[in-house]
Amino acid sequence: MSWSIILALGAMFSWGIADFLIQKTVKKIGSLETLAWITIFGAIVLIPLILYEGLNLTRANIIFLIFLGAITFIAGLLDFKALAVGKLAVMETIMAIELPFTILLGVLAFQETLTLSQIILVTAVFAGIILISVDFKNINRRDFL
Repeated sequence: MSWSIILALGAMFSWGIADFLIQKTVKKIGSLETLAWITIFGAIVLIPLILYEGLNLTRANIIFLIFLGAITFIAGLLDFKALAVGKLAVMETIMAIELPFTILLGVLAFQETLTLSQIILVTAVFAGIILISVDFKNINRRDFL
């Protein structure tokens, strides 16, 4: 087995464990505090890597990074609020919808191209997320008419 597969599996399991711990922490200390601790930890780990590579930031890059940071901060708060209120299994399924939307944005905004097999796989993932997250037993037929 190659190292890339082992590391990918490790990342997948770590992501699941992290989301579980985030949910527990959000319920215990709150969304903003949890986001602050994650940010502090991330900064401590990643700043040495940035300094090692050297900084070559222009004014436009800094403004763009601040803009992206604000969007990420708001998205993080919304995600953590959802994790505080909902069940982890349901919230993770719904938050997985970001993957097909990321691909869609790449196609629309950056003119990325997909092969037929990639389109079929993305459609299958999207359909699977919808099928898992919708409770068909409790859907009233009148809602769709």
